[in-house]
Amino acid sequence: MGTPIIKLEIFPGYADGFAFRWYMNPLFNDPLPWNSVVELAPAPDEGWVAISPTIVNQFLWASTEPKYINKDQVLYFRVRLTTSKGTYVSDVRKPYGDLPRREFLIAKELMRKEILQARSMSGIIGELWLRSTFGPLCTHCKDPVTGDILDSACKYCYGTGREPGYHGPYSAWMTFSPASRDEQQTQDGAGVREPFSFTIRMVVCPYAKDTDVVVDTCTDKRYYVDQVQNIAEVRRVAIVQDLTVHEAPVTEPIYRLGKIGSV
Repeated sequence: MGTPIIKLEIFPGYADGFAFRWYMNPLFNDPLPWNSVVELAPAPDEGWVAISPTIVNQFLWASTEPKYINKDQVLYFRVRLTTSKGTYVSDVRKPYGDLPRREFLIAKELMRKEILQARSMSGIIGELWLRSTFGPLCTHCKDPVTGDILDSACKYCYGTGREPGYHGPYSAWMTFSPASRDEQQTQDGAGVREPFSFTIRMVVCPYAKDTDVVVDTCTDKRYYVDQVQNIAEVRRVAIVQDLTVHEAPVTEPIYRLGKIGSV
């Protein structure tokens, strides 16, 4: 296998710099921990220096250094990943690959206004945990022959079949809609209430996907993401997203995410 980092994205951060996200090959299974560093260089083949701290088992980092946005500089970025088996680097990228500089700064301003509204209105700082789609397979609950998950409450992978089961947490401003809950009738006529569902509005930093987990840090309630819709884009690059989520029962293993002593 070549580099396990199959894609590096650079998009507007709502702080003073850039935000970086990198995607791993689903077949990559080096033992954890995975230590990543974002690097900067004035040329694509020399002069690389680290601009981030060591990022352990996470795949998103936002720069807060305004000097990295300088129209007179030509900048190059990459991610260097180190495991117990080796060191790998991503492809080299310029910051304005997906959006020209003008549109990049427009997107950044849209993010800034979105965060300002969340701070001044009804937003909270929440956490997003991204369900693993790559990494070592869980050896505690996954059948080695069929690949079936034998324990949906596995304390090692949380029923995902990957270890770790989720990556994060990634903190972000979130605005929750009022709660809604439908009552459905069973065959015996007794009403059954469905779990509370919400819509959560947040900037695309990071992107969310279905089956990810949102944590309301004010109440410690956990929510599964059911659907994601982009509601603001600049030249087809998502800026703001709406997450449709439902509240998870307190018996779900995701309530152990982020807890001291959890595996």
